[in-house]
Amino acid sequence: MDIEKIYEYQGLLEREFTFEEISKLYREILYTIYENLEDSDSIHCYQLLRGLIDIFTQMTQGRKFEEGYLKDTIKW
Repeated sequence: MDIEKIYEYQGLLEREFTFEEISKLYREILYTIYENLEDSDSIHCYQLLRGLIDIFTQMTQGRKFEEGYLKDTIKW
């Protein structure tokens, strides 16, 4: 792993993209990996990550969620 390259691209992304665009990009990359998954734990982990990214992105925009919804959505 090239840490310097990661920080270089992080800076580029933060300058050129909104947080929502970065979240969408990350979800799309995860989906590309998800398409090749076969075991149920990995598939469930993908679904959990996708849900968490969506919720976090919405929270940064000021949306409030009911505790019950979060507990039902974010569980293994």
